[in-house]
Amino acid sequence: MSPRNILRYNDFMEPQISSHDTDIAPRLVEHIVSTPGTCGGRPRVAGSRIRVQDIVVWHEIHGLSPDEVVSQFPGLTLADVYAALTYYHDHREEIRQHMRDAEAFVEAFKQHYPAKILDLDAPHGEDNALSP
Repeated sequence: MSPRNILRYNDFMEPQISSHDTDIAPRLVEHIVSTPGTCGGRPRVAGSRIRVQDIVVWHEIHGLSPDEVVSQFPGLTLADVYAALTYYHDHREEIRQHMRDAEAFVEAFKQHYPAKILDLDAPHGEDNALSP
């Protein structure tokens, strides 16, 4: 085991952080960013428009493993996916609220603009948004 993997404690059983260990935390944070004006300011994977909540949906609702998420979105790294899932678990209520807000937006849109909604369950030939 390398010295970097050993958790050190002082005489009072408090974790000791040495000066060479402090560069670890900033690298973890680099994966997830929130930028006003990008994705509504929602937490997202740095360098992309993929939100934390998107990864949560793919993983928890659609059942994709982190490896499957990466294979579906090659611009993501496995570290990005795990960072997004970690962020979600650390900010669960915030992300769930973002998801509820998105669902409410969709429902309000459906109510205000029903003609703009494509009914994917309608048989072909019936009146829908894709018919000429």
